[in-house]
Parts: sequence; C-alpha cells; structure tokens
Amino acid sequence: LYVNISINDKNDIQNPEYKNLVDNINILSIYNSLTITYSKNIGLDLGGFIKSYLKILELNLKYKHIIKIHSKQNTNWRFCMLYCLLGSEKIIKTNFKLLESEKLGMIGNNKIRLAKDELVGNVFNVKNTNKNINEYIPGGIFWIKGEILNYYLSKQNLENIYKDEKKMLELEKVFGILVSSYGMFTHSYT
Repeated sequence: LYVNISINDKNDIQNPEYKNLVDNINILSIYNSLTITYSKNIGLDLGGFIKSYLKILELNLKYKHIIKIHSKQNTNWRFCMLYCLLGSEKIIKTNFKLLESEKLGMIGNNKIRLAKDELVGNVFNVKNTNKNINEYIPGGIFWIKGEILNYYLSKQNLENIYKDEKKMLELEKVFGILVSSYGMFTHSYT
C-alpha cells in the first residue's frame, strides 16, 4: 500500500492533524507493507501519484496491477469510480478476470474521448496513431496493468512532470494514451 500525503511545508508534518493521520495509517493491518510518501499540494492527486510511483522505481519494484485511488470532494462521483473497481468481492474477481485479457490495459468507471486536436502525452514520446488512443478515464481513479506504467514511466520523466504543473494536470489524460500506445484498450462500466 502506497499512501501519499500532500503537504506544502515539511515542517507541518509535526502538526497534530498530520501526526494523527500518519499514526492512524500505520496502525491499519489490511496490508503486508506500507510506504508513505509526501508531495506538495500541486497537480491535484497526480502529484501524490508521481511521488508514490517514484518510490516504486527507487525500490525497483514491479507490480502486475496498480489501482490508483484518491480522495475526491464529490462523494457521489468518488463512490461510482471506486465501486466499479472495488465495490464487492464479485466486482474485484470480475476485474481480475477482465485483466487476464492480453489486450485490456485499464479499467475505470467511465471513459472519455479527447478531441482529435488535443495534444497530450508528448512527454512520453507517444504518437497519436491508434484509433483508441484518445480515450481516458476521467477522475483519476482506475485499475491499470503495471507493465504499461513500467514501460513508459521513468524517474527522469516523472521528475520533469512533477516540476511542471501544466504537464501534471495533463497526466490524467495521458494514462489512456499510454494504454492505447502500448497496444491495449480501456474498459469502462458506463
């Protein structure tokens, strides 16, 4: 389990609300290992994802699947996005079964097509040639095959994105482009 806490001033980590949060996370027993990362409060949830993924790279770990979740202010939207991924044991088993397909790369609640002239993904040097390349999961909550992220995400390109908030905000759309460029497709439940 990778948990990111966004905080702009590292000294604030000593404040009671942050100390209590970290203590409460540490006492949970629902995981085999826990890594807590810290990011600036930039790029919405993507800054935290980048920091967590940089830690995965630092530890030289590879995962078969990654489920990216985060808090959302709209509780109804968050519920819909989480439910289609983790809503019940049956849903989880179905998602594992779907991901057994060699061509399925990402699962989410909904998918949206980018406009044909919308340019994203250049930081990864992917070309917009696949007919499915312009689909992405809005909201940033999805289940993705680790091999796709392993192929495209490096320490250097993630650090460059983290320094550029505009690139970071485009990253949500880029995940779908990476899936398609890798030769896979995105599945949605709506």
